[in-house]
Amino acid sequence: MNKVFNILLNSCTSDDVEDDGNTINVCNKYDIKGTDNYYVKELLQKFLHNIRNTYLTVNNLNNVYFKETLEDLKEYCIYFKYWLYDQILSIDYYESNISKIYEEWEKELKGEMYGNLSYQCTFNKLQLDDIKKLKSIYAFKLIFYNNIDIFNNEKYKPCIFLNTLGKGLNEYISSIDKCTKEDPPGNYCKEFNEFRKIYQDNIYWKNSATEIEYIELNDETENCALSIKQLETPLLLEYKNGTNILHISDKPIKFKSNSIITGISAMSSVTGISLLLLYLYRFTPLKSIFLNRAQTNNKKFNIIGEEMNDFTSGISKLEHTDMENGDYNISYYSLNNS
Repeated sequence: MNKVFNILLNSCTSDDVEDDGNTINVCNKYDIKGTDNYYVKELLQKFLHNIRNTYLTVNNLNNVYFKETLEDLKEYCIYFKYWLYDQILSIDYYESNISKIYEEWEKELKGEMYGNLSYQCTFNKLQLDDIKKLKSIYAFKLIFYNNIDIFNNEKYKPCIFLNTLGKGLNEYISSIDKCTKEDPPGNYCKEFNEFRKIYQDNIYWKNSATEIEYIELNDETENCALSIKQLETPLLLEYKNGTNILHISDKPIKFKSNSIITGISAMSSVTGISLLLLYLYRFTPLKSIFLNRAQTNNKKFNIIGEEMNDFTSGISKLEHTDMENGDYNISYYSLNNS
């Protein structure tokens, strides 16, 4: 994830290079009108540069810019949107100029180059709250789920990360329910459905309740909101939110009331910054968790982002499987039949 995201993040900087390795001012050619704000103008130049390279890569017309070929070329659309949403939410200047960003996006897609491309990333105008939801979902997939082995092997897992990423998982499940019922789908569900079609994982889940309300403590390393109960055969995840516990699996299994472990898992601490913490801080947008939003007239703050997501599935029939204990139900989605 970090390679693709960092290329998008470093566009229009000295790290942006031509194919021959020479650094160039690649973004000076993008003329942005309608705003006098330096930061907004700079973001829009990066936006135009990144969207062109993304669309060319997705359509297999440029295989060198990202220096890494993803399994599904359509994934570049998700990375591009994650980068854009991360930028929008990083500085108040950007949040207040969402309409201008979408205006440039719409105008760009009307250009001659895009009309000849066979695949188009889903374009929908979103409200700020929807951008926040999708960003958290993308964070869960791209940071946590795609690196679940790293998270499982790491003993020192700061809850500040897992609590944030868990919100993306919770939002993902809520969006499945919302977008399955919404017909015709609105702009949010159109984009969410694109995400699910790209990542064709199966996901089973159930909710259970507890009498004791869970309280998030970001400075802890034990009893985090999101936890891995079992890595394989099958994968079992758990997300605690208040008195609700969301149980997740990648296999069609029966959750028995006496088989769900809801106790605190002991984790041994380590001295100094672990590899996981260093990885997340250096190479992912989670760096911004430690940074305050800042604005200044003379100095630009490069704030990176927070989270990201998945478990993605597709659009299919919702199935409810009764458990041996009547209080437990599993919900399941699959893209395989769509």
